[in-house]
Amino acid sequence: NSHIELDEALTHSFFIENGLPGVLFYYPLPNNHILYNVLCVLIQAVYEDPFWILKWPAFIVSILGTIAVFLGYRSVLPFSVAFFGTALFSFSQYTLYFSVHGRGYSFLFLCGQAAGLAIYKISKGKGDHNWLPFLIFSILGFWLVPIFLYSLAGICLFGFLMFFYSRNWVALK
Repeated sequence: NSHIELDEALTHSFFIENGLPGVLFYYPLPNNHILYNVLCVLIQAVYEDPFWILKWPAFIVSILGTIAVFLGYRSVLPFSVAFFGTALFSFSQYTLYFSVHGRGYSFLFLCGQAAGLAIYKISKGKGDHNWLPFLIFSILGFWLVPIFLYSLAGICLFGFLMFFYSRNWVALK
């Protein structure tokens, strides 16, 4: 018994039906998850049913994002910790809900996890090349939806505390 929820219907009516200009330049209410809606417009070329137009991007990103997050955590944590941490997060109520709920929150989770992981690696002195992923995922997060500000504030606070605790001021350069 599949259905489209109210905010999905608003997203489809206000943004996706208006094509790329409607997604990129029209912001009448804070419901525009821009990157997600761009993908929905692209999927609209293949599917006509709004249900699939709205569900596919969130579903695909949640699957690929879960794999990417696991691999990212695996680069700094033992296999068992990365596996069980990713599994617990993946099977939590809200993660399962947003993995099929046609909105951009799966993207928001992915960008937040990637930016946080980059800050963690920077604070551990794992190279200057981690600033680029931090910047890219932070910019993508804001392009998704402006509420990424809250995630980024938490990530920056985490980074500051990591730098302060480790006294690794060289990594900030």
